[in-house]
Amino acid sequence: MMESAAAVFEQGVDPSQIDHVLVREPAEVHAFPGGDNTGPFENMYEAQDSTQFLVAAGLLGRPLTSLATMRNFNDPEVLELAQRISSVGEEGRYATGTAVATIEVTLRDGSTIVSERDNPAAHAPSIATMSAKVRELADRTWSAERIEKVIGLIVGDPQTPITELSSALQGV
Repeated sequence: MMESAAAVFEQGVDPSQIDHVLVREPAEVHAFPGGDNTGPFENMYEAQDSTQFLVAAGLLGRPLTSLATMRNFNDPEVLELAQRISSVGEEGRYATGTAVATIEVTLRDGSTIVSERDNPAAHAPSIATMSAKVRELADRTWSAERIEKVIGLIVGDPQTPITELSSALQGV
């Protein structure tokens, strides 16, 4: 859904001209606790679970893979636009093992823009892409050695005691 919203932004749509938005998403995504939530949000975790927050942020051109976007869960522009977004869950939207969502944006002049993007890599990531994501997210917080140790423990020998991973995550 984030890709579909970002695609509308990339078309140059002025967010102030958006009257309302309908998100047609997989029933499984819609049923996720906190998924259908227009806010306000108490923390970034509520925001990242919210269809409305993610779509509003995408329509406003916020970087959707940025931790800064999620930490700014009380962004007034995102919250205002989220109030105009509704979502419905539909069966059969896991077409290729990925969550396909359709965004229907109705502008104040009555015209409608429909966007649907399928991004299988976002929904079925590889170990390499997830390792890269850990490196990106932990870059300023953990040493490179610690990052690689955590990744190595996750993808390494499945018989390794979980206490080793817990210690590495805690920096012990």
